[in-house]
Amino acid sequence: MPYSENPNPFATGDIGENYIKFKLSQIGVDSVSIDRAYDLFLWRNMHRIEVKTSNSILAGRHVTPTYSFSFKEYQTRKNAYDYAICLGLDGDNNIEAMYIIPQEYIHVISKKRKDRNVHLTILTEQPPWRLSLTGNNYDKFSICKIDLDVFKQDNKSAFTRKKNMLAKKLLSYEDNIEAQFLKEITDIFNDKDIRYPSKEVSKRFNISKHSVWKVRKQLGIKIKNARKKPDSYIKREIVKLWNKGHTRMEIKKMLRTSTDRIRVLTKDLKLPKMNPNRNRSKK
Repeated sequence: MPYSENPNPFATGDIGENYIKFKLSQIGVDSVSIDRAYDLFLWRNMHRIEVKTSNSILAGRHVTPTYSFSFKEYQTRKNAYDYAICLGLDGDNNIEAMYIIPQEYIHVISKKRKDRNVHLTILTEQPPWRLSLTGNNYDKFSICKIDLDVFKQDNKSAFTRKKNMLAKKLLSYEDNIEAQFLKEITDIFNDKDIRYPSKEVSKRFNISKHSVWKVRKQLGIKIKNARKKPDSYIKREIVKLWNKGHTRMEIKKMLRTSTDRIRVLTKDLKLPKMNPNRNRSKK
């Protein structure tokens, strides 16, 4: 995806506001530009819109280009307007994404962060990592890709319900994702048919063993200490398998123990480097 290295905020702002005015006029909604805490006043139904526009930028720790939208203190105050329409532009300044975000969400985020200014960053595409405890803001703000028809609603109560419902979904996104993630992890550990649940979690969600350990700790899931049958028992099993012609590597896999342990125990048993029973077992 092409992205812009040095976007002009004034140019992108004009593109965004003019685009929304044009699209609203196409659906029969008249808008008036107004230089207040918001940009557009839809006088017929008394709706207020702030328009934000961002080029896709590749910056910081992100491996995927992002859109970046900033809201000043007067734009984060409660009920400053109804919705922020955030537009994402590609490298040629074409509109490629539109997010209609309730102002209530921006206000609550401002209070939670204890910062009157709010900066929203949205990934331009699905990130390479899978489900995690916090989810990702590409999926999170995908629910805001709604139609401008929302501004045709002339019933104030219905308009407010829709706005509040969307804000609630955004605010509860991380908690819902965490609950989903932890449930799936718990189900895997409770599945008796899965022999190595930690490995299954690591593979299914593409996360490290350390991350699996942290989630297990959070859930209070204890794994029985795989250790260990006593050395005396393992030595007896080694001798049995050795006499059948198996190599040290095969014995290690069959006994599900470590290479170092097999090395130490076979040395104690004074077994030769090569198993003389191997050729005999093949005859």
